[in-house]
Amino acid sequence: VLTLFIYDWLAAYPWIQTVPRFRLFIQWGSGLTALTAGVLALTMPSLRRLLGSLLLLDMSVSLALLLVPARVGWETAVLLPLLRSASLLLIVVGWQNLPEVGQNDAEWHGLGRQRPLAALTLGYGLLSLLGLPLAMGFPGRWTAIALIASEADVSFWLPMGLLLAMGGGIYGVWRGLAPLLMRGKTVGNGRPSVGMQIGLLLGVAAGVIVAVTSLVLTFVQRLAMLWLRAG
Repeated sequence: VLTLFIYDWLAAYPWIQTVPRFRLFIQWGSGLTALTAGVLALTMPSLRRLLGSLLLLDMSVSLALLLVPARVGWETAVLLPLLRSASLLLIVVGWQNLPEVGQNDAEWHGLGRQRPLAALTLGYGLLSLLGLPLAMGFPGRWTAIALIASEADVSFWLPMGLLLAMGGGIYGVWRGLAPLLMRGKTVGNGRPSVGMQIGLLLGVAAGVIVAVTSLVLTFVQRLAMLWLRAG
């Protein structure tokens, strides 16, 4: 709702996005936010804290979209929160289906071996929130970065900084998920029900389908544009 309000307001007053100070403020704000998110992702030792850095990175991309004209960027700006919510849903479902442990991160060792589908759902949700290929968040994240980079007055360091922050997020996710795959003692009893396991698989499969469908549609659209230009 807030995103729609902001872009509706910018559409009513398009001159605001042409003010140099406004654009410079947005660039610096988004860049510093992405830098902070990347540093936090590199230094946070636990998944609980890593999640906050990934959300901060997603916010920096949404902020940078204010540099894109409202008539072009509003669809992507609306798509990002939807994909973020879906990614968080996968993370929560995967997290809740892991055995309950204490606050000590060492107690997470081996949980992924004990509940592989829950760990898969959790990992896929984190990668989706990060916006990596074949993850559900990929279409919105990369479309946003492409739109930001296409703006003539946007410094090259902003999209580059967003990509570097994503690199820090990749390392953070890998480091956070690694303990789940280590050998550890068995915690809790049994596995999730068959229905829950099917639900976890369907959730991950739906995310992959969304990402692949977006890639195929983008490829077909570009082929059609090339064919029209050639004709």
